[in-house]
Amino acid sequence: ELVPIEFGNFWLSSTPDSPTGSGWRRNVSRIVTWAQFHHLSTNRRFHVFNTHLTLRRGQRQVNSAKMIASRVASLPQGSVVIVTGDFNAIAETSDTWRAATGATLRDAWLTADNRHGPARTSNDFLPPELANEGRIDWILTAGPLQVRSVRTVIDQKNGQFPSDHYPVVAKIEIY
Repeated sequence: ELVPIEFGNFWLSSTPDSPTGSGWRRNVSRIVTWAQFHHLSTNRRFHVFNTHLTLRRGQRQVNSAKMIASRVASLPQGSVVIVTGDFNAIAETSDTWRAATGATLRDAWLTADNRHGPARTSNDFLPPELANEGRIDWILTAGPLQVRSVRTVIDQKNGQFPSDHYPVVAKIEIY
């Protein structure tokens, strides 16, 4: 039901269009993978970006968030955009979150009609009451859409969690 129209990557570095560059302070660069999709049954198009920012908080994370926000802002006005990722920075309080959400992008956790689950996503394979404080895994959106619900998934089997992060899922209606 979804058809990819175009897709690609860019690197969170001083040379975003080339994997041969280096990060802002190291010889490795984090990446953003993106795609534009056509939803056949509704005839709507939307962009999805996914990333995993460096663990080191500070200017590299802020620069990365600004680059992602700039790429989103460069899309045609009215584009529907969903950005997902492990941002390794706490939502609502970090400079990284402020850089990402400062203009076009909105945090789905805050704009959702309904929220379910804890506002914690990094868990070290522990239950929610022992998980790290804050949301470091975000869904950001832009364009004519409404986030109907967002949920931090805390499913486990026999006390074992499948990841050191709880997944975050959203139901999004595109206008």
